[in-house]
Amino acid sequence: ELVATRPIKEGEEILLDYGDDWANAWKDHVGKWNEVIKDATFTESAMVLNEIHHEAGKPVQPFPTEDEDDDEGEDDENPALQCHLLYDEDKIERRRNQDGTRTKVYPWILHPVAGESRLKSETAIRGINRVGCDIVERSGDEKSGYKYVVRPFVAEGPSILVKNVPHYAIRYVDRPYTNAQHGSNAFRHAIQFPDEIFPNAWKDLIEEEGSNAKDEL
Repeated sequence: ELVATRPIKEGEEILLDYGDDWANAWKDHVGKWNEVIKDATFTESAMVLNEIHHEAGKPVQPFPTEDEDDDEGEDDENPALQCHLLYDEDKIERRRNQDGTRTKVYPWILHPVAGESRLKSETAIRGINRVGCDIVERSGDEKSGYKYVVRPFVAEGPSILVKNVPHYAIRYVDRPYTNAQHGSNAFRHAIQFPDEIFPNAWKDLIEEEGSNAKDEL
């Protein structure tokens, strides 16, 4: 339970003192940062890439196809493409490959409940029916809207293609533990709450022999 010691105005920011050790460690980190990253390399995050391809009020930047993609997502350190995919399994086309084999092609469909408007939100694209994918082909333009043929990653069985995937159904996601916050140079330090911020009535543990009361407090 938190109890205010004075009235708090609507919209007022409440700050917490992390302690002198934290503050000193942060100043030391900031002071050495330029030297630490002098020879370091960083990949663009999924957030940065998604802003490039989806930022409102700016011209739509199409996603590159696998033949055009020189940098984005080319290794395990870079963000990966994921697609929100539902497709009509009753409408199958077959595309002949150069080696004589055929690949099944299915048309993309909207989520039967969520529809188009909800799918355009960042929350929805992170949810159901999301799967890793490669972009095989792109059609359309900024005015008419880009659509894609994608190859979803399947755990087993032959690969398939899904056509007519709209631009808004594709996002970049950071691969696990590749975000900058997981880097060896990221700032980490324990947050210590000063004793004086707590009322004496809360600090009433009785220290007994062999007890860890102080540490627990």
